[in-house]
Amino acid sequence: MKADFITVLELNKRIKLTLEDNVYLRDVLVKGEISNLTKHSSGHFYFSLKDANASIKAIMFGAGRNPKYKTLKDGDSILANGSVSFYENRGDAQLYVTNIILDGIGLLYQQYEALKQKLSLLGIFAVEHKKAIPLFPHKIGIITSRTGDAIHDVLTTIKRRYPLVETFVFPTTVQGDLASQDIIKSLLLADKQGFDTLILARGGGSFEDLWCFNDELLIETIYNLKTPLITGVGHDPDYTLVDFVADLRAPTPTGAAERATPYTLKDLNTTLQNYKSTLVNRITNTTDKMETRLNNIKERPLFKQKDYLYRNSALLLDNLINSLAMNAKNFISSNQNKISLLKTHLANNFLYNYRNNLSLIQQLKGKLEAYNPLGVLQRGYSIVENKGKILTSITNVKIDDEIKIVFKDGSAEAKIKGVEHGKN
Repeated sequence: MKADFITVLELNKRIKLTLEDNVYLRDVLVKGEISNLTKHSSGHFYFSLKDANASIKAIMFGAGRNPKYKTLKDGDSILANGSVSFYENRGDAQLYVTNIILDGIGLLYQQYEALKQKLSLLGIFAVEHKKAIPLFPHKIGIITSRTGDAIHDVLTTIKRRYPLVETFVFPTTVQGDLASQDIIKSLLLADKQGFDTLILARGGGSFEDLWCFNDELLIETIYNLKTPLITGVGHDPDYTLVDFVADLRAPTPTGAAERATPYTLKDLNTTLQNYKSTLVNRITNTTDKMETRLNNIKERPLFKQKDYLYRNSALLLDNLINSLAMNAKNFISSNQNKISLLKTHLANNFLYNYRNNLSLIQQLKGKLEAYNPLGVLQRGYSIVENKGKILTSITNVKIDDEIKIVFKDGSAEAKIKGVEHGKN
């Protein structure tokens, strides 16, 4: 007996009719999040509408020509109004959307983008404000929930990579209305305790779950921290505003732990071995070069011949002595006539001066003899002294003065008996 069959296309058409005849699928309002949004040049929007457990393909014809849909993007949470149909050629069920309403989370995205733009214009996210992450930390502070995978992942990763570092956990609420305030308190407390690095971590979650990490006061607190901060909030492609203000962003808590410990012990050992090898090679090369240079120097004549150092100097000294002797001889020879003439000239001048001054000498001699007191004594005169002084006037003596009379051949003592003054 031959079985009846239908084609795939016929099956898909029956599915299509079944779906379109279902009154519950003709006009539905579906809540979901936009993903894989494609804005076609024709003006149609193609995207997927998803939630935590499922997704469905969706299309909205002419959406690009409607200004209110211009800002739609991946991640927007929406209420999509439309009907379900079946595209028989590909066998896909699709939601044909006629209207879109931003859901509450969509409004959060708008707030997120507005605050992001505001803080960006203020320079809060500028690269020049980022602090360097220490390569070899001694103490790391971890701000995260007391429970959950994040704290386990961070501590396990740090211990595995760099067990030399001390870790301190600041248990913090990371979800809910009061979470941002709790995170701020923990950050300020940790910032005062001299940590090399801080890690702000939290596991994955919905956009709403991570909303506390978009708090403006929290962003400002992180901006003013003195300690470098690494964030590991959520999982790729999650981005919160703390990721933009942090000194370094990691896609996950584990990634944050890895970035907080740039070098593992294995890396350090490898680096030290490389440095050691490089240093040994440089020392060996330098030693070899210096040894070669020393051997070359030892082969020079300076060290091979003992008299090399002073040979040239001795020759130069001999030449200088010979040159000096020759110059002296030439000088004496060339000036011999001048010396003879000078001697003759000096002799003539001396004789001339002697003759010219001889008569003058005789005249002076006569005057000296004329004025010589001894010569006066020869002619019968005498010299009278009173107390060692020669008397030249009667006024210099008085009665009873003892005087001395000097003759040419001796002297006599006398005493004044009387004084007679002569007339001029």
